[in-house]
Amino acid sequence: MENDQLERLLQEIGQEIATDVGGDPEGAFLYAEPKPMVLAASLFKDFGDHVAYFAFSEELAFTVLEAWETTEPAKRWSAMHYSVADGRFNVRFDYPDEDWNEDETFDQRSERVIAAKYGNRPIDYPPFGQDDGG
Repeated sequence: MENDQLERLLQEIGQEIATDVGGDPEGAFLYAEPKPMVLAASLFKDFGDHVAYFAFSEELAFTVLEAWETTEPAKRWSAMHYSVADGRFNVRFDYPDEDWNEDETFDQRSERVIAAKYGNRPIDYPPFGQDDGG
């Protein structure tokens, strides 16, 4: 039953990502680290000629947290890597027992993950006070 609920929530996450990036989720990437009632996350979309950062909605945050809380505590993941390519989503989880450094901050881990994903490509961030980069 847990797997069915997680699968449903992963589908919802994809729908919410689509909304947050303006409709078409193709090329979207979400890196998220949940903790009880808190989510640190970064949402990006690869437009081919550039990568843009997007603010994530409360709906997306709540659904990621629900997916994390749905997983039994002994099997909970520390981070989610959610990408959309060729019309399909792919999810990879990092677990606390797998090379997880608690001394690193979210910003440090996120920066490393984003650099691995996009290399030296520039990322468009919205001007301070605006919601998205699309």
